[in-house]
Amino acid sequence: MTRGMGFAAGLAALIGLAGCAGMDKPACVAADWHTIGYNDGVQGRALDALERHTDDCARHGAPPRLEAYMTGRQSGLVVFCQPWQGYGHGLRNKAYAGVCPARLEPGFLAAFHDGRRQHRLQSAYDNLRRRVRRADRRIENLDADLDERERRLVATDLGTGERHALIDEIRRLAEARGRLHQQLPALESRLVDADAELAAHQAAMARRYPGGG
Repeated sequence: MTRGMGFAAGLAALIGLAGCAGMDKPACVAADWHTIGYNDGVQGRALDALERHTDDCARHGAPPRLEAYMTGRQSGLVVFCQPWQGYGHGLRNKAYAGVCPARLEPGFLAAFHDGRRQHRLQSAYDNLRRRVRRADRRIENLDADLDERERRLVATDLGTGERHALIDEIRRLAEARGRLHQQLPALESRLVDADAELAAHQAAMARRYPGGG
């Protein structure tokens, strides 16, 4: 991330609360509307943010200074609507409110969709990894259950009915383990493919948006 990008992000973080939280009378009276507009712009907020500021401050007799707010907002949107910002916005799976100027929106949207795809690929990989881990743990648990029941089966004090019930249970557990062993290779293969696709896309995005995300 360049120095200018870092400064913009830091400024947005410092003044972010003013754009999100409701404004009381002292805040409305002392408000720097250019800065508030800039913050709303750099966060990519829709114009309904201005409506909220107006609702908050008009009742205190200190409505927003619209020209200052809109000038600040446009400056903030120039920062927000850069491709590296679009990529990060999509990567975090945030919604886009359609706020970018026409001259900047194509580049922003292309990057935004790149980020969204990265998010989807990461989510798909994470989901498959969880499924493989759950299957592995389930197989381990079934192995332990089978070992325990097989030890009970060799006991000499079991009645006939109890022995038959235990044999049925062992068969059921073994079948469940067998199904998992059959399913696991395909699941692991999908995980390998997802990992490769994710890594390739990450590498391409790192070249396209250095310092982004």
